Amino acid sequence: MAAKQISSQNTPDNTGLNSLVEQAKALSIKVTTDNTKMIPEDQINQTLGLVRENYQLADDATALYVTAISLQKGGCNSNKNTNIILTVDGKKIESKIISGFIRQKCKNASPRQFARQLANEIFEISKHTKTSGNLKIRLEKLYTKQWNDIIDPDKDFWASDFQSNNPKCPDGIKFLIRQNYQETFRKK
Repeated sequence: MAAKQISSQNTPDNTGLNSLVEQAKALSIKVTTDNTKMIPEDQINQTLGLVRENYQLADDATALYVTAISLQKGGCNSNKNTNIILTVDGKKIESKIISGFIRQKCKNASPRQFARQLANEIFEISKHTKTSGNLKIRLEKLYTKQWNDIIDPDKDFWASDFQSNNPKCPDGIKFLIRQNYQETFRKK
């Protein structure tokens, strides 16, 4: 079938273009937009390997665990003064070091993009360890009524800044995360 041509000539009624618009509207094509940068799995694994080696952790599962908790507590914030320090088996683990490994191994990806890609895994680990998100207290304080209206026993674990676009994160929490972001950066 030959493609339909649209003339660049202006016609008083644009009948050719109008006809194409009507045909396009009749189509039942689902279009979604996803602006999330996908980090290849091998780069994620290399990052976890660096965390494991640097902190002499038992395995990559432990590396994922400490990376997830670090990011959940705010370790992906770009604020230069933010450095989440976890103590695991007597070892001090710093979010700035983990962020450096992410930048080193995940080409052209930020720690926040890394966290967004692993958002569901971070949620699961955080729920298991009962580690609330870095925005939990802030959202609870600034948006008390809306926060209290959210009936979800896991809301504390979703309340992280990188969850704002996660389809699995409850809509009410995503709304508050986005609201907080807009208000924070409107003040600057």
